[in-house]
Amino acid sequence: MISDLGASEPPNGMIKQPSSNIFNGSMFVSGPLVLLSVYSVHSEFKRIYFTIPFALFGLGVLGVGVFNGSWGGIHALFALITFSMGGVAAVLSYKILAPPVKYISIVLGLISLTENVLARDDEVDRLYWFIAKQQSMILRDPAVARKTGIGYSEASFYLSAAKALERIADHAARIAHSASGLCSENLNDRLVKDMEAYSSTVLSVLDRSVESMMKMDMLTANQVADESEQLRKDGEKLIEQIMRHKVRFAVPFARVVESLERTALYSVDLAEIAINLAEKG
Repeated sequence: MISDLGASEPPNGMIKQPSSNIFNGSMFVSGPLVLLSVYSVHSEFKRIYFTIPFALFGLGVLGVGVFNGSWGGIHALFALITFSMGGVAAVLSYKILAPPVKYISIVLGLISLTENVLARDDEVDRLYWFIAKQQSMILRDPAVARKTGIGYSEASFYLSAAKALERIADHAARIAHSASGLCSENLNDRLVKDMEAYSSTVLSVLDRSVESMMKMDMLTANQVADESEQLRKDGEKLIEQIMRHKVRFAVPFARVVESLERTALYSVDLAEIAINLAEKG
């Protein structure tokens, strides 16, 4: 990763000079310069929807310089803010830029966001294989089960949850690919709003399913499971609505809805795992 120029991640972190001083120093200087630019841009255009992500981007860059890779999770958080908010700011800047720069900014922003999603997908894949390895060790060696405090059945539940999250990450990557093909389309405002509403509902279901599993909350898990049929019907209606528009953007739009549907179904799987864990606990 590019952050390794500053310092590699623990536990076997390494710092190589002069690349470490050059990288960390450039980030430490660039962050305040971006924040200074935020003040100037906001003073001129006063577009809060652009100012906030742009400011977070500058803060992320500064954080990457202050907390190098050897800081582990703190560095990863600032790196995530940098990559995600930089892409968001680039996309939103089209409202204050003139052609053709505005179109270039949209394309570069979407590329950045897409690559960021794909990178997170790879991390989730690695997490899944790590959990699969742990589950295999628990099945083969009872001493590992005693040391971790996790029984055979619990390990199987956690592996199933990891698999569901891995599939959700795959669909997030698919959504990113499909959405990048829609950037040049003149989309129907009503359709976009319906898509945003459906996406928000699915994300809420995912959040609550994960929370119910972490807290072993059977009540919330049952509520999530009860919403699955309505989500499926809403997805079908949205696809029917999409297919009434021109085919060129109907196909990628439908792919996004299909991936959201699958995300909702995997969220229900997580809720069912939460119920099983709660009953066992």
